Amino acid sequence: KKSQIPIIQWRCPPKFEVPDEWRVASGQGSEEIGVQNLRIRQEAEAFYHHLLFIPPNPLFPIETDLRSISGEGETPVISLIPIEERDLA
Repeated sequence: KKSQIPIIQWRCPPKFEVPDEWRVASGQGSEEIGVQNLRIRQEAEAFYHHLLFIPPNPLFPIETDLRSISGEGETPVISLIPIEERDLA
């Protein structure tokens, strides 16, 4: 039994030329590159001295209590003593 799907010959579609008004430059003169580079330079880089100091989840630092950021209006306590110096104090 032959297939019921008709066989259609392939034809190339007609050429489509993009009007010059539609063409867009690839970012020359854009201010976004400068804004993004400034944003990257101002962002502090996380540096961990030991593998133990790397948080398991990048969203929450190790010392953050999940209840304090649940939106209950409480501000999380942030220690002023660096993790590296806590054992020495």
